Amino acid sequence: MFAIMKAPAKLLRKNMRTNTAYNYARRSAILTDSEKLVDHSREISRTLSLESLYSTRNFLAAGSFGEIHRVVRRADNHHMAMKVLNLKEAHDNEHQMPVIVHNHHRPSKCDTVIKVDQMFVERNQMFIIFDLMKGMDMLDYLLEIGPCPEDLSTRLIGRILKCVSDCHVAGVAHLDIKPDNLMFREEAKDGKLENLNPDGLTLVDFGSARVLSSEEEHLGVNQGTGTVGYVAPEVLADRGSIASDMWSVGVVSYMIMTGKMPFPIGQKGAEMTMKGKFKQDDKWHALSPCAKDFISNLLVVDPSERLNVNEALEHSFLRE
Repeated sequence: MFAIMKAPAKLLRKNMRTNTAYNYARRSAILTDSEKLVDHSREISRTLSLESLYSTRNFLAAGSFGEIHRVVRRADNHHMAMKVLNLKEAHDNEHQMPVIVHNHHRPSKCDTVIKVDQMFVERNQMFIIFDLMKGMDMLDYLLEIGPCPEDLSTRLIGRILKCVSDCHVAGVAHLDIKPDNLMFREEAKDGKLENLNPDGLTLVDFGSARVLSSEEEHLGVNQGTGTVGYVAPEVLADRGSIASDMWSVGVVSYMIMTGKMPFPIGQKGAEMTMKGKFKQDDKWHALSPCAKDFISNLLVVDPSERLNVNEALEHSFLRE
């Protein structure tokens, strides 16, 4: 880190550890309630069928560990999304169940991540009903709009950090943050991208996510977790933590401001990631010193030296 950042970073890190907002007792309950939720969903399915409450419309996409379909809630004709999981695969990827439980119990006003509305278990399948994102994802947005000026970049990045903060406060590491997994809740008014509201950005696809038992916990992750080019060095070494998400935020921030990826996809990108060597071309050098300092303090190989989400939100790049 640059010398100017060290003192406040240490102070913020100390405050976060002594005045933590993490509720580990609740998190332990989430970990043990996964089976209860499946059993509860079975009970619901015995009295209320999926078809009696929702009508299936059309296939949308194939996500992590399942397919996504559009459904309509019969009671009010509200359009929602439905993920279809093979129950055996869900149990084999048991890390996913606590995250589903967590998102099922999110406050109704929480709009930073997708919220699970209802769950059904019928035969050997689990059906998860959740918010439908009507707008485009950030990848398509960046392909259309190109590099964003810094005033817009700060709004977009600030919103992404709010999404990540809500996860981290609850002890959830997403582990696959990338533009494809950041979606706008609504379409642009009049079809104009400049009318898209950054506050509508939402974090989706928790197929790789984990619920952690402590802030500092490092856990083993399956090879192939996340996406090369976006994931942190430690994830490539089959370990992940809360800090791993902050590397990915650094990658996305670089893309928002330069219109390019800091690391190429593939083996070369993995090698550059492990060394923490990202592209520094004309687009990079055109950024303000404050913007470069922000990104440089996120793309740090050592997770303990990387900005955490609170430190990132307090960085002068977002405060000016």
